[in-house]
Amino acid sequence: TTQNEDKAKEDQVLAQYTEITKQTVLVDPITGPYYTLEEAIQAVDPFTTIYLAEGSYTCKIAITKPGLIIEKKDKEKDVFITGCNGPVC
Repeated sequence: TTQNEDKAKEDQVLAQYTEITKQTVLVDPITGPYYTLEEAIQAVDPFTTIYLAEGSYTCKIAITKPGLIIEKKDKEKDVFITGCNGPVC
């Protein structure tokens, strides 16, 4: 294949990945729509970004879905995640 064909294939894969990763959900123990991190992990599709509202979360299930991203909703707020063996890094 030529460099142009390779570049075109890379661009196509990137476009598909970008479309997939646009999915986002919010975990907020007070207002939802998801009230626990475990609930969100089980419900979402692979390559979803899960935003966590300020607070402490427990996660005792294995995260096996590819491409999940777990982030704070508000960068300046504190979020703590505890797994089966203590804090999750």
